[in-house]
Amino acid sequence: EARAQAAREGLPLIPAYCKDSAAYPANAKAYKGVGYKSGLNGKRFAAYGVVDGRTHMILGSFLSPEGAALCHARHLGVAGAQAAMEKWQQRHQEVTMSAEEAVMAASAEGLPLIRADSTSGFYNVHRRPDRVPKSGGNSQMKMYSAYTGDANVKKQLRLGGFHTAEQAALAVARNLGATKAWELRALQVVCGTGG
Repeated sequence: EARAQAAREGLPLIPAYCKDSAAYPANAKAYKGVGYKSGLNGKRFAAYGVVDGRTHMILGSFLSPEGAALCHARHLGVAGAQAAMEKWQQRHQEVTMSAEEAVMAASAEGLPLIRADSTSGFYNVHRRPDRVPKSGGNSQMKMYSAYTGDANVKKQLRLGGFHTAEQAALAVARNLGATKAWELRALQVVCGTGG
């Protein structure tokens, strides 16, 4: 019923970025802004929202994760929920594409994948040393992390984990935007750094 109501209101139910955890019932972590809570008068799913840009608060408790997701979407408003859904779709596409698809996407979007002298081979992309690929095939582990900002500044923010360095480099380039990414690439050429 919550899905139908969301559709009537023009609100998407935004999927979560993380996978379901074995510690939670099925679908407890399937939606953004939804968590599992015991002891909520039999209502096990809580909708969370951000107030004043930084304070997380419980918006309500619900019997189903869809009901909590609808509450979260209402909290964001139609424009905010649609923007969050677009962000999720872009992120989902980034983490599911192959290295070749990431290179093609960057080219189609007019973005450079900025090379660097690093373990990953790309600017602001770090190979996670705690991750070792499984022998004999494709690992499902996210081996690379992408970051924002200058590596010399301590306030780097993590953009997420990725299966390939190219996926992570695409996330970095998208975060920088075409103008900044090409300026950085041009600076590398002039200075003789990068690839």
